[in-house]
Amino acid sequence: MHYSLETDIRAAQKGLGDLGRKVFPAALAAAINKTIRFTNVAASKEIRQVYNIKAADVKKTISVKKASKNRLRAEFASRGARIALAKFGAKQTKRGVTVKVKKTGGRKLIKGAFLSTMPSGHKGVFHRMKDWKKKEISGKKSITGGKVYHGLRIVERTTVSVSQMLKSAKVRSVIRKTIRDRFPEQLANQIKFRMGKLK
Repeated sequence: MHYSLETDIRAAQKGLGDLGRKVFPAALAAAINKTIRFTNVAASKEIRQVYNIKAADVKKTISVKKASKNRLRAEFASRGARIALAKFGAKQTKRGVTVKVKKTGGRKLIKGAFLSTMPSGHKGVFHRMKDWKKKEISGKKSITGGKVYHGLRIVERTTVSVSQMLKSAKVRSVIRKTIRDRFPEQLANQIKFRMGKLK
């Protein structure tokens, strides 16, 4: 999921004097960058209002491209695979593993699943596949033209990605509101700060 922030330069410059226009490009770039930072934080907070996920697990999927005086546009995007269910408070029970993906509602039982830590240190919720040879990998063929199947009888359970979480209507609404509320304030502050340094 990808979001960007850019602005109408002419509209933003309206009403500025000579001194204001002199500092405007640097002030505008700084205001855009501060706004995108606030937006990133607000989106993460909203995600964590819904999902039982740590801020660090959201943050590590986010990349930010800052604005500059020559490129008055900032972007932030989330890229990454679906999240391991082990990240959602996974607990081993006699019947399987329970997880709590969302803050509301109870814990969900994944029957027959088990918690295990890989040699790499990655902890996951796994289950053994039944009739695993029937799990054909769609679109793949062997060198002889035959069908290709999953090579492991054990698979890891995952859930939605942070990118998918960002697509929710509520998160998008928070992002728009944060930009709308924060940007004018940040631009005014940055212009005032830079004009003060020139006096």
